[in-house]
Formats: sequence, structure tokens, C-alpha cells
Amino acid sequence: MNFRTKSEKYFYIMLVFCVLFSAKVIFAEKFSAKEWNTLKMNGITLDVKFSPKGNYFAYRVYNAYYVCDQNYNVIWQYENNEAPLVITSRLFDFSPDEKYIAFGRYQTSHDIGIFRLSDRKIIQILKGHSDHLNSVLFGPDETCLISGSSDKTVKIWNLSGGKFFERQTLRGHSKPVYSLSFSPDGVYLASGGLDKNIKIWKSFRGRFSEFQTLKGHPYIENVCFSPDGKYLASGGFDEDIIKIWKLSRGGFFEFQTLKGHSETVENMAFSPDGKYLALGSRNRFVKIWKLSQGIFIEFQILKGHSDKIGNICFSPDGKYLASGGWDHTVRIWKLNGVSSGMNIPMNKVKDAVASLFRHPIWGNIREFKQDFISLLRDPMWEGIGGMAGILSFIVILMRWGKRK
Repeated sequence: MNFRTKSEKYFYIMLVFCVLFSAKVIFAEKFSAKEWNTLKMNGITLDVKFSPKGNYFAYRVYNAYYVCDQNYNVIWQYENNEAPLVITSRLFDFSPDEKYIAFGRYQTSHDIGIFRLSDRKIIQILKGHSDHLNSVLFGPDETCLISGSSDKTVKIWNLSGGKFFERQTLRGHSKPVYSLSFSPDGVYLASGGLDKNIKIWKSFRGRFSEFQTLKGHPYIENVCFSPDGKYLASGGFDEDIIKIWKLSRGGFFEFQTLKGHSETVENMAFSPDGKYLALGSRNRFVKIWKLSQGIFIEFQILKGHSDKIGNICFSPDGKYLASGGWDHTVRIWKLNGVSSGMNIPMNKVKDAVASLFRHPIWGNIREFKQDFISLLRDPMWEGIGGMAGILSFIVILMRWGKRK
């Protein structure tokens, strides 16, 4: 595309910007949630999890693990009655490629079982911790598995040749580690526990080192990164607030405190598109907070459980939210208005921008596209921003008509 003047060039920039702005707001679904299915359990449900591709659903009742198909039919289960019951709700995870499930307290309270989904077999037992397992989590790819324990350590396990090997032990906590979370790019690892500290570990060439310590809770029970890695949410034992930490200028700082829960917040999960943060608490409710205009606002409450909530999880496509309760149920909530990512397919945005700006007059196209797409991803452009885009679009068209 050839441009005769700078004014014409700037017109096309504003035109594309406003069209995409407006489309994102006009065609975005409104959020709604309703209870869709209730699974009856024979005990307290402490873990619920959708697999990364949505082909499986799994949950834990006391020390029994259940893996289900897409219709919530149980296809495999395991129970170890000898393992002590320590109340924690992060004891298993799917690998991103859905080949494996790693779960804590397989034979003893200290070890990790590796279950292969293809033939439904336990293929490995990971031993190395000297006290109870409290958290098990895969990294952004299947080659990295991490575990947190009451032995005050975090262990990094790497997959090589079909087997997991202990690669590194992170020491820095002075009391048991209860929660772990990876940033989506795998650069940062957050760990929290009874020593009142959130440790941020940073990866460099496959090795993690202590990067930052965040303080503000009496004890840390939950840490959770947002899908874009900009925010870290954290919650403590016997505490009815959630803190939001924001990554800025190479470090994390306290950004916002979410209040309004009448009892302790037990667990949390970000929606796949990063717009919503769901919190489950001892008051039997799931409270939804929305990221709007750059801050989190209290948005909606889901009622249905008759006892406190053990864990919550969004499906990878954003269509469902699962909550496991002490009322011996798992409730599946059907959602509208949550997506697996952007409302506008990013490949189409990139193609549109690239085709429009494929001309030497534009200078550094790659840098411009990255900045432009980052703006579209930011939820702050909803509402007022979207309306401003629509009005700007109308004004520009009127001015263009006068020129003709």
C-alpha cells in the first residue's frame, strides 16, 4: 500500500486501531455463569482440575485420585489409605501434552507417582523429599515438574528419555512450602508457605535462583500467576484478603488488595483469557473478580455449595468452572463471556497489521506490531476505551468524507 502523505498514513493507523477497538467491545460476550452439573462424591473434594487440552477431568477425594473422560465418567482411580491426611489442595497436575499425571503421596506421603494416560499405568515413583508433599505442578512444558514439601524445599524434576530426574533443589524457605505457580513463559516460579514469604525464583539457562521475596501475609496458602504473567495473586491461611502483585520494571510489587470476603479464601484460579479471577472460600461461595480499567473489581458471586470450597479450576477453553467442596460435591458451572484468549483471533490481527503496514515508510514494523497487539490484549481498553474507539472512527470517517 502506497501513501501519498503523512496525514494519509496516520489516518490508516487510526482507522485500523479504531475498527479493532470497536469490534472487540461490540462482539464480546457478556459474562454469565450457571450451575450446569453436580457430581456426587463420597467425601471432601480437595482437588479439581481440567486437563490442558480439555480431554480429561480429574479430582481428589481425601487421598483417592479419580481421572475422568470428557463426560465425567471415571476411567482410572487410585487410593492410598496409609498416607496421612494433610489438608492441601494442589497434589496433582496434568502435563501440558496430556501424556502424564503427577500426583503426590503415591506410596508414602513423601513421594510422587507418575501416571501415563495412554496405557493408564504408573511408570515411575519420584523420591527425594523427606517430609509430606504439599504441591505438585508441571511447568509450561512437559519437561519440567516441580514439587513443594514440608521439608522446606522446592524440587525441580526434568523429563529426559521418558524418565523424570531430580535436577535442582531450591532452599530458601524456613518452614513448609504449600503452593507453587509458574509464569506462563517459565521464567519465574513463585513458592509460598508457612514462613510468611513468597519466594520468586528466576530461571537462567535451565537453573533457578532466588530473585525476590514478597511479604504481606501471615502464612501463604496460595500463589497463582495470571495467563499473561503480569500479575501474581496470593492468599494466606486464616485470611480473608487476596493480594495482587504486578510485574513491572523487572520486579514484583504490591499492586492491589482484594477485600470483601467474610471468611478465609482457600483457593484461586485465573480464567484462560486473564479477565477474571475466581476465589473459593470457607463461606461456601465462589467470588469472581474482573480485571477492568487496569484494576480488579468485585464482579459476581456463585452460590451452590453448602460447605467450604476445596479447590476451583477453569477449563482451558473458558467455558466451564469446576469447584470441589467439603459438601461432598463437585459443581460444574457453565460460563459465557470467557475465552481461551483474545476475543479477536491474534493471527488475523497480525495479518491485518502486516498487510496494511508492509511499506518502508513505516520504519520498524515488528516493534509497532508488538506494541499494537499488546494494547489490544489489555483489558483496560474495554468499556470507555471501546466507546472512544467507536466515536473516533465516526469522526475520522466524517473528516475523510469532507476531504473527498
